[in-house]
Amino acid sequence: MKSWLSKLTIKQKIRFGFGVIWAFLAVITIQAVVNMAMVRSSLSYVLEEQQPLALEAKDSAFLLEKSMNA
Repeated sequence: MKSWLSKLTIKQKIRFGFGVIWAFLAVITIQAVVNMAMVRSSLSYVLEEQQPLALEAKDSAFLLEKSMNA
């Protein structure tokens, strides 16, 4: 590895360094996109299935309490 780097010019070393940085940035970006997709699917599950149940339970509890106080 060391002999391979010593054969490169400064220009090639700088380009290689920027290439490594770009590759690292691409991996991070892809990971962020995948994580955002997972969050979006979880959010849609909560909004479509969990939230209506919670709101209905809240309304039922309110109506039950109202009928008990009447």
